Amino acid sequence: MKKYRILALMLALTACLSACNPASKQPNTTDPATEPPATSPTTEPTVPDVEPVIENMYTASLPITTESYHAEDNTLIFTYSYQTIYPVLPDRDVSDKIIMDFTNRNEQTRSASTEVLAEAENFYKTSNVFTPFSYEIQYDITRIDQGVLSLYGHIVQISETSPMNRRLISANYNLVTGDTLTLGSILYHADTKDDLAELVISYLESREDIMLYDEFRDTVRARFQRDESADEDFYFSSTGLCFYFAPYEIAPRAYGTVTVEIPYNKLTGIIDDAYFPAERSYTSGSLNISAFHDADLESYAQFVEVVAKDDATKLLLTTDSAVQDIRINELVWAKDGLSYTQTKNIFASNFLYKDNAILFEAEFDDFRPNYMLSYSIDGSTYVFYLMKDSTTGQITLSTMNSF
Repeated sequence: MKKYRILALMLALTACLSACNPASKQPNTTDPATEPPATSPTTEPTVPDVEPVIENMYTASLPITTESYHAEDNTLIFTYSYQTIYPVLPDRDVSDKIIMDFTNRNEQTRSASTEVLAEAENFYKTSNVFTPFSYEIQYDITRIDQGVLSLYGHIVQISETSPMNRRLISANYNLVTGDTLTLGSILYHADTKDDLAELVISYLESREDIMLYDEFRDTVRARFQRDESADEDFYFSSTGLCFYFAPYEIAPRAYGTVTVEIPYNKLTGIIDDAYFPAERSYTSGSLNISAFHDADLESYAQFVEVVAKDDATKLLLTTDSAVQDIRINELVWAKDGLSYTQTKNIFASNFLYKDNAILFEAEFDDFRPNYMLSYSIDGSTYVFYLMKDSTTGQITLSTMNSF
């Protein structure tokens, strides 16, 4: 079972923002649609000798807990994986509301996971060949800032009656009030729901990479006829509002999940102003990594701790100026060890300033990276891997070409 915790002492900083829109540069994984590997970021400021505007720091941790169940002969027969959320925000009451809602969502999956466990127990007794069953809930943070925390992920069930049952899920929160967001709560007016449906159709029509069913327009319009006060099937990204459709819903199953992102500049008058990201200033720093035991913690006004494994290697992440949109993802490797098949978001923050620090404690492999780190400066996102030198034991930030 993996254990995570997060500890932070919050300091209110003044938010005053102007424009910056990161363009992501993603690493090459087993997904052929990913873009070229990241390059090392420049540290030259866009405007010399001008300090970036400071944002309030909002962070969230999504620790993963895996419960394992064994037969009487100690054979593993079932695993149940879920997350706990720890938002670190200026308002503790807002954090508590989010934690309570997220916990309730997990509890609602308990009965389904118990059914899969019972199926695993029965099947193991009667089968000569057995592969452990599983039930997994996984969210990633797609947006976190002063207004919105947005999560998007899936529930995957693997059992005899359901070899691979994958259901898409999302959850969105107002970071001013802590309330759960529905489609109805973010619309400028209820009448704009039809306008939103037509925008989704228009963007789907412009897609040349997907062969859509002839009746996809009817399916989209029917999707927006739901009760908007109970509709949570959307999520926010840093660049737009996203709607997702399950495989085979509007296109052949081979295309997988179909996602449509409506840019924020197309949503004026459709969603409430409170849910547009604030404009941001440039940042032109670099993210540095060092051994925790060498750090002078007294020099940091705000300190966040993220523990992936107790009593392991401790690293301190800092910056010489400011960086945005920090993410730490755990890598899930294929059995052959040649490629990773999934990344699991375990930490996200909108901003890191030079008097802030992130303590990251984790176990590192001598031969391949277990974690990936990304951040944004000067309008671009850079991706690195936390690599361990097998000779010195030192952890460094490396590009994918380093392994």
